[in-house]
Amino acid sequence: MSFSDSRAHFDECHFSATTERIRAYYAAAVKSALSFPVISDCDQYNSFTCSSSGPADSLDYFAKILHPVQDFYAHTNWVENGRLVLAFPENVPGIPEFPLLTPYTTIRGLRVVEGAPPPGWVVRTPAHDATYPASVLVTVDMPGSAPPEPALISGQTSTDLDPSPPNACPRFRGPGAREIGHDQLAKDAPPTGPITDAVVARRSLAFGNARALAVAQTAEEWCRFVRLVRIQHQQPGDWALYDKWVEDLDDARCGDDADLESASGPSLGC
Repeated sequence: MSFSDSRAHFDECHFSATTERIRAYYAAAVKSALSFPVISDCDQYNSFTCSSSGPADSLDYFAKILHPVQDFYAHTNWVENGRLVLAFPENVPGIPEFPLLTPYTTIRGLRVVEGAPPPGWVVRTPAHDATYPASVLVTVDMPGSAPPEPALISGQTSTDLDPSPPNACPRFRGPGAREIGHDQLAKDAPPTGPITDAVVARRSLAFGNARALAVAQTAEEWCRFVRLVRIQHQQPGDWALYDKWVEDLDDARCGDDADLESASGPSLGC
């Protein structure tokens, strides 16, 4: 999958395909987790600027996991819907793998919009004159359901010249029915403009919330990775991760690792 593919970023309502891809990357990363590259000529790992020798598959696959999970908060209307909690908590009893999102199920009270809605369901956008964040809040009407349910969407990026992969956002309805583009939702960087402008101020707040959640989700994925490596490779596997991947054990602690002093010690219990 190329970096420009919308399924690498949770774009265009590709929720199921992106979560399936993350699971596949986890399987590959965990499988090769005990093989590590020797990295030099840089302070922090970057496959484009560092020199390395030896297998880097696990490290590269883990990086491919982190990009979309961070994009989830930057490219969807999660925070605009008032969700200031993690979408994908790691320590869910009985579910060690990354969760899958499927069309028109719910996550934290938001209906996942992807593809054509079921018969009788209607996905609606707000009126044309709505201002941010109301302008990106979509609802789903269902037979016998009142009021409409808030919905999770991501921005649309494809054009008639480049429709691959096909846009998974449905045709919206409502008094201001329209596409909601990537730029209307993007929170990859702080907004530009005077903070005294009300919309800029609201976008700045949304950016801060999205960034904080992305950072927290990154730490969550590290602990998920350690847990999955432990399941597949047993105790020596998680010790190897801490020995080879971690510079500061205090920053890498998971769960109840308060007594961790060395990766050669007891199991780390993420």
